Amino acid sequence: MFSQLYCDLPEINQSFLNGFDHFNNKNFHAAIEQFTIAMKVDGKKSSYFEKYLSFISLCEVLNGDRSSLNILREITSADCCDADIYCNLAIAEFISKHRRRAFAAIDKGQKIGTDHNGLNLLYEILDTRRPPAISFLNRDNPINVALGKLSYRLKNSEFKSCDEYLWSYIN
Repeated sequence: MFSQLYCDLPEINQSFLNGFDHFNNKNFHAAIEQFTIAMKVDGKKSSYFEKYLSFISLCEVLNGDRSSLNILREITSADCCDADIYCNLAIAEFISKHRRRAFAAIDKGQKIGTDHNGLNLLYEILDTRRPPAISFLNRDNPINVALGKLSYRLKNSEFKSCDEYLWSYIN
């Protein structure tokens, strides 16, 4: 499932690969354990330390801990040059219902890795816009905005959460 989103996964650490397998199978608790082991084995000086931390934070967000989103934001606010980390941030922002921030993360990540499969796929998923509710009114008209929000909520009521909305596109 997630394997199509990431292009620069480190193959150095077997614990990371095990963690990614768990992550790919939505077993986020086991993934966190394996990513933590990988992070400890390689140490803070590793060039992959921030990537490991971003996967741990994303797994925590997917488990419902929205405070881990701040860790992802901090990683990218530093001099981050890894498109996979921006991919993780975009997923976490979307899951947390921060659509505008998800687009910003995708945009910054695409500047680093223009051919990053995951960022391009996430952009396609998030950029799909429905036509305005009342076609003869401007999309930004308050009536269209209100009706659009209402219809979006009604459309997504069949999903248990925004998380499952994303999963439905990725699968």
